[in-house]
Amino acid sequence: MADYQVLGSYIVSEKMRENPVGTMHRGIVAPDGTFDKFVFINRFDSDLTGFQTFFKALGNQFRIASKLNGAFIASVEEVQQVDGEDISVLEFADGKFLDEAIRRSTEEGFPFSIDHVLLIASKTSAALAYCYEKGSTYGFLSPSSIHLSFEGDVKLYDTLTAPLMPSLLNQNPEKKAAFADYIHPDVWKNGKGGQIHDVFSIGAIIFKLLTGKSFLEGGHLPADIKGKLEGAVLGSSSFGDDPIPDDVKDILLKALDINGGYKNVQEFNEVLENLIFSGDYSPTTFNLAFFMHSLYREQSEKSAKLLDMEKTANYAGYFVSGGEGFGEAKKMSKGLLVGLIAVVIVVAVAGGYFFMQKKKAEEKSQLAQQKITQEIAKQKDLEKQKNEEIAKMRADMDARVKQIMGEVQKEADQKAKAILMKRVEDERKKQMEQIQKAEQEKKRIETETRKKEVLLKKQQEAEKQKEEAALAEKKKEQELKKKQEEEARQKKLAEQKKVEDAKKALYGQVVGLSQIDVAPKVIFKENPKVSPAWHVRGTMSMMALIDENGNTTEVKVINGLSAAGRSGKLAERRIVDTIKKWKYTPGMKDGVAVKVWISIRITI
Repeated sequence: MADYQVLGSYIVSEKMRENPVGTMHRGIVAPDGTFDKFVFINRFDSDLTGFQTFFKALGNQFRIASKLNGAFIASVEEVQQVDGEDISVLEFADGKFLDEAIRRSTEEGFPFSIDHVLLIASKTSAALAYCYEKGSTYGFLSPSSIHLSFEGDVKLYDTLTAPLMPSLLNQNPEKKAAFADYIHPDVWKNGKGGQIHDVFSIGAIIFKLLTGKSFLEGGHLPADIKGKLEGAVLGSSSFGDDPIPDDVKDILLKALDINGGYKNVQEFNEVLENLIFSGDYSPTTFNLAFFMHSLYREQSEKSAKLLDMEKTANYAGYFVSGGEGFGEAKKMSKGLLVGLIAVVIVVAVAGGYFFMQKKKAEEKSQLAQQKITQEIAKQKDLEKQKNEEIAKMRADMDARVKQIMGEVQKEADQKAKAILMKRVEDERKKQMEQIQKAEQEKKRIETETRKKEVLLKKQQEAEKQKEEAALAEKKKEQELKKKQEEEARQKKLAEQKKVEDAKKALYGQVVGLSQIDVAPKVIFKENPKVSPAWHVRGTMSMMALIDENGNTTEVKVINGLSAAGRSGKLAERRIVDTIKKWKYTPGMKDGVAVKVWISIRITI
């Protein structure tokens, strides 16, 4: 559950992630207390060495970055100091940054396909090309700058901070590790990067997504770039031996060579687009959205439910009036917290939205196991054939030796016998060599079969463990659901009792007229009977107490008619007695009937 706070003109909601220079939160823009939109809020770590120079430079960079409005670029809305914090405000999208998706993909054993990788690289390079076209540099690209929405959209972030990051991180070297796999060594050396370095970073990201491994080795370039690409295998390979396709490999070879590769991001993007439109690949936003939903399963649905709740909440009580600014951080109102807790509970017990995606993933795993089983059966058939072939070779050899030995026994000449015996040895030797080769081939087939049997067993064990873990998780969720439902029920009962007790305590109490919800309304009245012979004229002001049953129980005279003498006092008593007969609907406060004083004026 988020700890909602006010920060300047924003309401800070859930913390989305930590990064080397601070934390990122979801923020809410709610002018007049009504939801307007979500934003990302970066809260910078001002304790970093050189931060003040960095933040000052952000002001200049903001004038450039705030004008970028490309289709694949996240807009930058604000950079400011507020309530003692240094922040930047960026466009919001519901999803995950690519570095988070990479970690999740590795943990789940659910790799990115080539189509997904090409789509991400194409849109990222298009965004970078647009930046440079508009006169904005970038020069520091990593997966933490690329956002994948649950709807399959790809957007480039950090147009504000990227050009300034090398210099800041050089002063804080302990923060470099998060970027070591993607930033060219020259960027650290020069304190800035350019287009060729961005192309390199995209290449390193493509390599990571395809193989699951880092291209850079401890932050250093490999000695043989081509050799590393030639030896790489796809992480999505069924048996771990499928190489990177040649057309993709050729693009990577140029992207990762800043001296002899692509001259700029635009050229690189055009090559990627040509590859995509060649027809060999079919990257689509829909497929990437399906991948993200499959990778995060219930998380995307939970997020959507929580965002819907925050959209409908009222934030009027957050801001302190009476000044130009806003108050210090305030906790969320109890009503909104209860509402959000209820939504989270509903989301936790809601299931099945992505059942088909999960089922398809399971079918894919089953098909992979079936494929291995079929290949093992083929291998065993080959073993059988090879055994039969070896047996036949041995039988043929024995028959041939027997035939020649028969000829030797018939031959009387010693020299001829020696020649025949040599033929026997030569043929035996030749056939033994053939049998040895067949035996070696048989051994290779047996070894390959054992490997595939081991792989199949591992996959089956992994599936079993996954099923057991899923059952345990389901049981845990059911127990949690039961506990949460009971807690919610008890809480609801407690709140109902509290309300009822409050109503009982309020019933029949005297409440000020300005504090009630519904004022008393007269339903029966009788005009005072004052004789004209009394010669009384004037206006009489009174306060009448209307009880919880609508009866007028007390009347206090504020301005009477006593100035008219004895007749005036007689008229006052007559009027008060008449007013006490009036009947009203009772005054209401929080749905409870209460006593209330009202003013009455009678003119004679």
